Amino acid sequence: MITNEAEREEVNRELADRFGPPPPAVGNLLDYALLKGLAEGLLVSSIERRANEVGVKFHSETPLPPEKLVGLIRSRGEGLRLDPSGTLWMRIEKRGRIAESVRNVLLPLETKR
Repeated sequence: MITNEAEREEVNRELADRFGPPPPAVGNLLDYALLKGLAEGLLVSSIERRANEVGVKFHSETPLPPEKLVGLIRSRGEGLRLDPSGTLWMRIEKRGRIAESVRNVLLPLETKR
């Protein structure tokens, strides 16, 4: 599994060397692989997209302290909200690398084991 940006770029370079420049869909798959690894570490139970928002629901056993999540929301200001069910909602651009955008929001929450 791809676990960091350096590994993502290495895979991308290797694919380009073997097959020529990869189509954008390959980059999207690599972005989703990175997001999946991060989500597994944070015990995210689901990630859902609705129009221009993405909801991230954390499992009840997540290692993420609630104060860290609240701190992220306060530091980022606009664009993030937490609903009563514990789902973190973030506004996203309709175009662009959505998985990368979500990962960039979640990255500061990563807990080292």
